[in-house]
Amino acid sequence: MGNYSEALEARMLSFFRSLNERDRRRYAALEAMKLGHGGIQYMSRLLGCHRETIAHGITELNSEEKLTTNRIRKKGGGRRSLTVVCPELVDNVLRILHDHTAGDPMRQEVRWTNLSRRNISRQLEKTETPASKNVVAKVLYEQGFRRRKPQKKRTMEEHKDRDAQFKNLNRLKQEYLDAGKPVLSMDTKKKETLGNFYREGVTDAIEPTIVNDHDFPSQGNGKVISR
Repeated sequence: MGNYSEALEARMLSFFRSLNERDRRRYAALEAMKLGHGGIQYMSRLLGCHRETIAHGITELNSEEKLTTNRIRKKGGGRRSLTVVCPELVDNVLRILHDHTAGDPMRQEVRWTNLSRRNISRQLEKTETPASKNVVAKVLYEQGFRRRKPQKKRTMEEHKDRDAQFKNLNRLKQEYLDAGKPVLSMDTKKKETLGNFYREGVTDAIEPTIVNDHDFPSQGNGKVISR
């Protein structure tokens, strides 16, 4: 069996490392088949892959059915999900959510949590099943929670004095302008109307939160002023 030159071996190794898992074993297998006797051992040493991997690649090259598939690994291959390996993780997440979940008593499917995924991950560190916020996100997804924003869908009745307000403001503005007086538009401190109104941000929830489609102060329960 003739070996390749050092320069060619370096190029082969560089090309091998640029391939995905499936193409690596098939390339190693193809080169081993070209070399004939001793080819598997030589390519295993050169490319740093196991001889059984090369043998598996040769089997694939000889199988027309396996060559036509787009799968890199066989079905079921790869690392198993943490929720499968450690089913206690789901129970611990649900236990944490128990005291931090609200909802609509008339609609069981409407539930949401005020904990962020990072908050849940930090609380899991106190248990025997610590998990990252990405794993927590997967658990929440499997339990039906989604990142949702409030949706302005609940229609409110038009206020009878709505047009009158704007007409009065325009009248006063025109009177001041005609008198040569300035008209200023000023922002006060941020105020939030309390009630079933739209808020910025997202929460993990089973169903979207439905809020009023208009933020009329007259429909609120007072205001809160932020500093």
